[in-house]
Amino acid sequence: MHRVFRVGIETSSGVISLATFVGLPLYAASGLLIRRFGSSLIFAGGIGCRCLCLSGLGYLFLYHPIGQRVSLFLLATAFQMFWPIISVSINDQVFRASTLGRGLSAGVLGSVGALASVAGALLSGFVADRVGYASVAAFAAFFSGLAFTLAIRIYRKSRDDDETSGAYPGGSREQQHKVMSIRGWKRTR
Repeated sequence: MHRVFRVGIETSSGVISLATFVGLPLYAASGLLIRRFGSSLIFAGGIGCRCLCLSGLGYLFLYHPIGQRVSLFLLATAFQMFWPIISVSINDQVFRASTLGRGLSAGVLGSVGALASVAGALLSGFVADRVGYASVAAFAAFFSGLAFTLAIRIYRKSRDDDETSGAYPGGSREQQHKVMSIRGWKRTR
């Protein structure tokens, strides 16, 4: 961050900490969104938003436009804040789709996440060393784009499966017909 944007570690750490704090209520909101729209759509939306943030960071790294620091802080904050949406929705999908027990499913999900973190760190380090630090965000945006493409495919498959089986993303048909009141907002299906 310092080499490319002239932003110190104290500032960047503070932004990530603040974004994480502000994003905490999104864990609860994610559950409500999943109940309303289904976990595969919310997951695809979270991945898509993070992909947009990384694309914006890649643009900032490569072109250094005016207002770069403000844009950097906004994009980094938005990127960090979308994590709760992805985290809750992927857990819901894994628990619904798995034929394993919940504990084993959570262990597999955690292991895959850890392997992805290790592989991402190694690959981005290699890219930074060979191509330059400024290319890391573009590299990450590319792989996030691939993840977004897969998330859309998962959403379409789950939507098609729901339509053929008569299932609804938020529960049974009877549950969908009930009126839910959330802070004065009512919805019916």
